Amino acid sequence: MGIDYPKVHHIGDIFRKRVKAKGVEIKDEVCQRIEEVSLWLSETREPAFYFEKKFTKEDAVKAQADAEFVIEEIKKFLEIKRG
Repeated sequence: MGIDYPKVHHIGDIFRKRVKAKGVEIKDEVCQRIEEVSLWLSETREPAFYFEKKFTKEDAVKAQADAEFVIEEIKKFLEIKRG
């Protein structure tokens, strides 16, 4: 999208602001979910990197489902943009 994101791990709120600023129509519940996914991943990634937290199978299943959700929503956005 031509956005230089700051060097932080949680970009959900920035994503919402920049998408709206670009005039992209995206449902509020989708933005909210993307923000939640970003926050959860940013809060768990760092401790896991330093072996302070272990990911469970349930964590992995959640992370995969969240990633699939975000990918599908971004695909929709790209289709609208190309259309």
